[in-house]
Amino acid sequence: MTSNTSNEVAVETEERLRRVRAALDDVVDAEGLPGGAVALLDGDSTYYTFSGHGDLDTARDWSDESRQPIGCLSKVLIAYVAMMLVDRGVVSLDEPLCDRVPGACLRRDGVSAPITLRSALSHSTGVDQAFEVWNQVNPRTPAEYVEGLQGYRQIAEPGQVFAYNNIGTAVAAVLIENILQESWQRAVNTMLLTPLGISAIAEPEDGGGLSGLDETVVTGYSARAGGQGYQPVAPADLERVADCFGSTTIYMTPHEISLLARCAMSDGVGGNGVRVLSETLAREMRSPQIGIPGHPMYDSWGLGWLLFDDESFGFEAATEGQHIFLRMFKEEDRGFLVMTNSFPSFPLYSEILLAATDRQWPADGAAANTLQESHCVGTYEADGHRLEIRAASDGMEFKLFLGGGSENWYLLHQGQSAFAGGGALVLSSVNRGFQSAAVPIWVDDRAEPSFLRFGMIVLEKVSSADPGK
Repeated sequence: MTSNTSNEVAVETEERLRRVRAALDDVVDAEGLPGGAVALLDGDSTYYTFSGHGDLDTARDWSDESRQPIGCLSKVLIAYVAMMLVDRGVVSLDEPLCDRVPGACLRRDGVSAPITLRSALSHSTGVDQAFEVWNQVNPRTPAEYVEGLQGYRQIAEPGQVFAYNNIGTAVAAVLIENILQESWQRAVNTMLLTPLGISAIAEPEDGGGLSGLDETVVTGYSARAGGQGYQPVAPADLERVADCFGSTTIYMTPHEISLLARCAMSDGVGGNGVRVLSETLAREMRSPQIGIPGHPMYDSWGLGWLLFDDESFGFEAATEGQHIFLRMFKEEDRGFLVMTNSFPSFPLYSEILLAATDRQWPADGAAANTLQESHCVGTYEADGHRLEIRAASDGMEFKLFLGGGSENWYLLHQGQSAFAGGGALVLSSVNRGFQSAAVPIWVDDRAEPSFLRFGMIVLEKVSSADPGK
């Protein structure tokens, strides 16, 4: 078997780029998306294509100068700086951070949870996303965010289950600020963005503020109820400027996010040849740390990056009518970035994935069901939510309550629960328009699940008894 000649590779790349351009135009037109951009990473080269408008009212086109909020991709920026501190030897991945980040390990009733940087960066601190429902305070800094943990309930042991949220990022940000005695934003600028050739973000030391909010920032649009087109999302007001992690106040161009991707694919070396992180730790960032059973898109989480499967890693970020998908195939030395000023935009991701890589999502064929009714029936709780699953004559039923940290549960949704295949359930409440996948999670080879995840919220199973009896 002979390797492709450079001419054959060029022809293949040009064909994939043609398919990507056509897919972007077709989906923007068919789905009525405002617009978007795709970057195709191929070896040392990056190709860009744009379609539609960054703002519908002004008919301003998407272009190489267009910027959009990066959403939770800001978590990756913080993760990189934290890993750089590991590189310097000033902190380790597996030391408890109880002294370095006061309050990070304290929970209600005197419970101590020895959070480490590894559990913080892999979303396995043992605190669930319901904390953000229960914690009614709007924290203006990561330190204020961490303080709220002291009155909350620990759901699982650190490192035991995956629960996506802001908690680990807050702990990492406070750790950075306590070690360096400067804001995490300044650390991100000096240690990561400037060396990679990416524009600096706003720093609290300089008064903070919106990082260059101008006509280059695309307007976000969200899907209208019933799927009838998209409506503009109001820009972040001044109260949002203090956004703890920059998800709505950091803007980047497709080229800038591609520079970050290039660094990840080159194991810590930027496209300009500057090494910002050791090869060992760069690889650790994209190595699986905690599994995500039953998720339709994710396989596991690393130390900052998510893993789509054993061949690819990257990120999905969404905020305020914006959607970003970044997926990199290290062994193939290629990847792609999708940016669109509309949410949700899963059909665009699916078509670009197919055009760029010949892979399909969702995968063909239904996964086999591995659950039994006895696995699922019971009561699941966190401080913010309570879920009851009970047996019924024609299957299973559920009730979902919102608690806000009190004993007075408010019934939010109720309806049918059915097996969905692949170890998952579907909770459906037709009259309230609610539908969500729910995945029982086993730990320590127990006979029944200890937790259940629906969406990104994780609940502890507190009773196996049928709540309907």
